[in-house]
Amino acid sequence: MSDKGTGSYNTSVTEIVKALGLEDLLDGGYDFQGLPSSGPASLKGVFENILTIAGKFGVEARAEVLVEELSERTEIIRHKLKFVEDRPSVTCISRLAPLGLAGMLIPELVEIAGGIPVLTEKGKEPPYIEFEELKTADPAVIVIAAANSSIEQTLLKINLLLDVPGWYELAAVKNNRVYIADGSRYFNSCGPSLVDTLEILAEIIQPKQFVFGFEGDGWVKFSV
Repeated sequence: MSDKGTGSYNTSVTEIVKALGLEDLLDGGYDFQGLPSSGPASLKGVFENILTIAGKFGVEARAEVLVEELSERTEIIRHKLKFVEDRPSVTCISRLAPLGLAGMLIPELVEIAGGIPVLTEKGKEPPYIEFEELKTADPAVIVIAAANSSIEQTLLKINLLLDVPGWYELAAVKNNRVYIADGSRYFNSCGPSLVDTLEILAEIIQPKQFVFGFEGDGWVKFSV
């Protein structure tokens, strides 16, 4: 990680700095040495990073307000799902070919959002899998959030999945529970916007419980 400027700084640090109202520092050659150099592996770690970075710049009060807001949004989802027993199996696809899944923080978010992540583990690097593994797991819900791709960009390459023999035999496909999310804006950060990602997943996985207003912009239902 570079000592000055934005350079190769990871997305999460940049996003946190902006969320704390310190955008000017990103262009001012400020010494960022000592800030977290890699994304956290848990939602708790995201909140801790916010507080750590805020301490570096003496804006702890701002961070406390931000973390409290993010925590409250998270707890609303946890609380509403406390007695919901129907928790579908969920796979989040981050790469279409070769087939790759979203790992690290995403499995934790799936759990909080009322689903059961399959083929991935919380805090672990995202795996590449063979289609047969997906077919065997046969998740009830499939979320396609292609890395660094908008919904429109993902639709342009969706045939990479549709043309795979066996795709139409998947339960999620047959039951019209395949979704495309904006992988560039919402599934590509370990910063504060991760709670937006959580709310998107909650809308998708538990549609009878949540409406946060992301449908159409942050995600769409995909059917053929």
